[in-house]
Order: sequence, then structure tokens, then C-alpha cells
Amino acid sequence: MKVFTLTTISLLVLLLALAACGDAEEEATAVPAVPEPTQVMAAPTAMPTEAPAPTAMPTEAPAAMMTYGESPDLASMVSAGTLPPVEERLPESPLVVPVFEEIGQYGGTWNLAYGARTDRFHGSLRTSAGLLSIDPDQVTIIPQVAESYDISPDGKVFTFNLREGHRWSDGMPFTTEDVRFWWEDIILNDELWPVKPSQYRTGGELGKLEIVDDTTFSFSFSDNFRLFEEYVGMRAYGELAYQPKHYMRQFHPDYTPQADVDKLVADAGFEKWAQLFEDKHDRRNTISNAELVSLYPWSPRSRGGDQQLILERNPYYYGVDPDGNQLPYIDRVVADLIEDIDVLSLRTIAGDFDMQYRQLAMDTVPTLRKSADEQGYRVIFWAGAEGQDAGLMFNQNYDAKPAMGDLIRNLDFRIALSHAIDREKINQLVFLGVGEGRQNVVPKGHPFYPGDEYAFKYTEFDQAKANEILEGILPNKGSDGFRLLPDGNQAVLELTAVELFGTFWPQVGELVSEMWEEVALKVDYREEERSAHYTRIRSNEQQVAIWNTGGIEHLFTYRWWTMPFGSVSRIAPLSGVWYASGGKEGVEPTGELARVIELHDKADSATPDEKIELAQEVFRMQADNLWTIGTVGNTPAVLGIAVVNNDFRNVPGNQPHQWWYIFRPEQFFFR
Repeated sequence: MKVFTLTTISLLVLLLALAACGDAEEEATAVPAVPEPTQVMAAPTAMPTEAPAPTAMPTEAPAAMMTYGESPDLASMVSAGTLPPVEERLPESPLVVPVFEEIGQYGGTWNLAYGARTDRFHGSLRTSAGLLSIDPDQVTIIPQVAESYDISPDGKVFTFNLREGHRWSDGMPFTTEDVRFWWEDIILNDELWPVKPSQYRTGGELGKLEIVDDTTFSFSFSDNFRLFEEYVGMRAYGELAYQPKHYMRQFHPDYTPQADVDKLVADAGFEKWAQLFEDKHDRRNTISNAELVSLYPWSPRSRGGDQQLILERNPYYYGVDPDGNQLPYIDRVVADLIEDIDVLSLRTIAGDFDMQYRQLAMDTVPTLRKSADEQGYRVIFWAGAEGQDAGLMFNQNYDAKPAMGDLIRNLDFRIALSHAIDREKINQLVFLGVGEGRQNVVPKGHPFYPGDEYAFKYTEFDQAKANEILEGILPNKGSDGFRLLPDGNQAVLELTAVELFGTFWPQVGELVSEMWEEVALKVDYREEERSAHYTRIRSNEQQVAIWNTGGIEHLFTYRWWTMPFGSVSRIAPLSGVWYASGGKEGVEPTGELARVIELHDKADSATPDEKIELAQEVFRMQADNLWTIGTVGNTPAVLGIAVVNNDFRNVPGNQPHQWWYIFRPEQFFFR
């Protein structure tokens, strides 16, 4: 039996909040995780940084602490009798959070900005609150909210132990009743969850919850489902396997008279109680309810989308630093809503924010670096861990124009287009030279890395080779010099990009269009608004779309980029519908697309070593088949640029990242 009792979370990792990268969040039900590691992903050597690399983190909790420190503000409240002593506010075994540079100092307000009323940066700001989390090696799952857990030898039963004395932000006890409420009254309620989440189901059957006592519970499954550990370990936002029953019961008709609930629904402007309930329990982690109690280091005092989002220290936060000082160090977080990104960039350049890590585009970096000394800040680059910042995703289900659909499904055609791309030009013009040309595989150093042979397969810029291959497929040309389909009509490849996370996807789209037209293939390039982009994907109208592959480093719990996984799968949306519906709808995949699905499904019950073998085979298939043609990867372009005041400390330096919250903002402080 595998037993985990760590109470220390190390934190040299990669992650960035939510909505960051891979945008399968449009319908994703789980956040990534991967198996146990063999080594840490290496950051690109060309990546500049102006922050110190973090020191080695402890791997075990220090000896039991007899006394604890706390914020002077909270100490004053204790002296005044308005707050219990810190020893009574912490659980018996608090989470010990290592620091990147040094033990911090209490106090201060962290000022930053967010760029849209729907911006879900809050999940990263408030840090992970899952039962389990991820270790600095970026793949090992360790306890977080749970004090410990174990997995039965057959991979069917997962037992979790909560911390004795753990409390919600309002001081009420956090127990397994909050887990029971989440499972029985939310997940199993068909009005709240008509379609049950896949991460709690194997063999088509939902798992079963058993409450043992106030701090112990288990999930059991009908089949070996070792992957469940990773699903639980990477809960960055959304369902956290618990909800505050004492607060949320007032909005649930199983606990509150229907007439009272109906009045709350009407007063809030909703039509159904389920809508009110979802808003109040903040399932998408947008801080839709400023009154919701939580286990996060800061509690909201305003709503997400307000002109100023304000959060204040949670006096019952369950984490301490290695010296026993209760976290967080910083008193308050104030985020200004600045929807004009140019204004946000100018204010960042002017040094208006203590740490700004959202909405900064690559093209602002030269000015940021030039102004850094004068304004007293440092510019940090966190290279993306996904390996591909602007992938060209070819829809294998496209059929609106049959001749073009056949062309898109022709592997030789995709190989030719890959050779026609000058990746170094894209790297220099769009990514300031800090990335590398590569295919859609994880970075070197990750245990899933399939080898250089596959990472750089078909990436050689060779127009002569591209033309030679295309001549064998589309030998005829029109009077304008562009290639013709066999029926005599012009071959026009439609390429689309969304302007998001900066301006680089449209820039890449324009450059790639020019490069493909240089080998006589006509390209209809266009920019799309995000919602329209997803509508076209779902309706199977997209031919080739540009996106990054965020989350691919957590391959088996974030499958969007390597197999048809749902209706917004850019490589095969109709086959994604087929998979999601259990074969009842959509288009059944064949050949290699069917094979890659088999590999993914095998990972549900695979051991860590078996997962590595499966993952490497999946990535070999990606490079061999080019369902996604890679351009440039390992850059900080997707939410990996941070501007940090020189007095704002414990911020990691040059770290590969994807979901930023693992940088543990509760240990940031002002020196």
C-alpha cells in the first residue's frame, strides 16, 4: 500500500493559473497532472532572467513546532479578544510551505491588475486548495489540504485523511461532512450536475464515497483507476472535492425550505435554484461570491469583475513557513480592473504594480527591460512547460469542402507544410529569440520526452523539399501561380488565429501564411473572436487553427492536444464528440487517431513506469502524424512574463511553468 504523510510542500514549479494556456477549458472537466517523475524539466538555456533561482527546498517537514508566529494585525485582534490564539486557529498538523529565498516579513498590500471582468486569474492568486497538489519536480503528487492519503494495491480505493482542527476562513470546522455535502448534495444532484464529471468515473461507473469519521473518507472504484490520484492532485480550480456545508446549505432546497430558496433565487435575478447555487459556490473560481468561506490564504472582500478586486488575509489559513509563522505574509491583495491592455502595459512599465504577471505581451519586453532599473523592478521569464506556444492544428474531421478535407488528412501534405516553415524567423520576430523550433511534444527533461528525433522531426526549413512533396500531391497551378485541386479549383487552406494572451498568435498566423504561399499554396488567413472561434470548431468548420498546447505536460489528465477528446478538439471535433458520448454521436476515429485514444485509455490503470512508456509512444505518434504542426515552443509568451518590484520577494526565477498557482503566493512578501 502506498502511503503519503508529507506535510511540507516544496515549490520550484511551473504553473500559472487558470485560464492560462491550453484552452480546452471551454469544456474541460479536469486539470492536468502527470505520473511520478525521474527528473525536472530544464528551462531553455537561451531564456534570460533577472531573478535569482530558488534555493533547494526541504523534502520533509521540520520537527513538531511548539509555538507559532502570526501577523501583528492578527496578534492585536487576539489581544483584544476578537480572535482565538494562533495555536487554536491552525490545525494540529499545519501544512509547512518552504520559501524561495528567505523567511518573510508580515505586512503590505500587493497591488496588481487584471484585464477583464471574466479573467480567472483569481485561481492562481489564491493558490491551490486541492486535497492533493504537485511537487517541485512537476509530476509527483503530494498531500495539500489532505494531511495524507493512500492507494490500495489494486488501484481501486483511495483513502484521504484531513487535518485535525482545520478550519474554514470563518473559523468553522472543516470536516468530512464538507466532503459528503459536495459529493452527495452537489455532484450526485442531477439539477446541479446533470452530466457527472469524468474524473470520478471509470468503466462508465461513478466512484463511491465512504465517510469513515470526521477526518477520514475514501473513494472506491469498480476498476483500477490509479489516474484518479492525478486528477485530484491537479485541481487548480472548480470542484475541490469539498464545499462549506454550513454556508452553502442555505441555498440548497434539501436543507432550506423551497420557498426560502425561491426568494433568494428571485432576489438574485436567477430563474432556477441551481443557477444561484453555482454562483454562490463559485464553481469556476471567478470570485462570484465575496461572502463564500474558503481555505485559501486570502478571502475576498469584493467580487471578481469589480473595478477593484480586494482580498484580505485568512486568519485561519492552514499553512506556515518553516519557522512556524502562519501564512500569508502579505495583508491584502488589490487588483485594479484595466480592460485596455495598452493602458495596463503602460502602467506596468511605469512601475505601478508590485507584481504583475498577467496580460503582458512579448512585444512589451524590450521596453520593460529598458525601464527596469529606473522604476525599481525586475523582469522574470517563466518558460512554458507545454513545449508548443503556437501549434498549427489540422482538423482531421473537416468535410465542408471534401477536396480540402482529403488534403488536410494527407500526411505528406502536412509534412510538406512543416518543412515550409522558417521557425527561426518566427522565433526571432515574434518570440525575441528565446524559444526553439519544435514539434508538439513536452520539453526535454520531462520523463515523457520522446527524444530529439521526434521533438525536431520535420522541422528543418527546406522549401525545396516542401515544393517537391507538394508537386507530387498538387502538381497543377493556376495563372496566378498557386496550386490547383484535382478538380481544377484553387486549393485554399483556411488558417485562423485568436488574439489572446498578447498579440503573437496573429503574428505567427501571418508569417506562416506567407511561408506557405511561398511554396505556391494559397492561404486564407483570418483572425477570429474567441467565442466565434469555438462556434466554428464545434460546427466542424475550422480547417487549421493556431493555439498553444498548455497542459500537455500532464498528458493523461489533459488530453485535449493529443487525441480527439471533446467537441472543441481542434484536431478532430466530431471524433471528440464520439469519444465523449461513448460512441453514441459524432464520427468514429480510425487508424492512428483510434490508436492514440487506446493509449490514453490504458493510462487510467497504468503504473508510473507504464505511464511513461505510454506517454512517449503518444508523443512519437504526434511527431509522426503531425495532427498539430509545431512552430516555436519553450517561451514565456503565454502568461510567463512577470514584472516584480525589487522589494517584492520569494518570487521564483527562471522556472518552467504552466499553472502559476504552485509558485505559492502566500509566501511572497515585501522586504
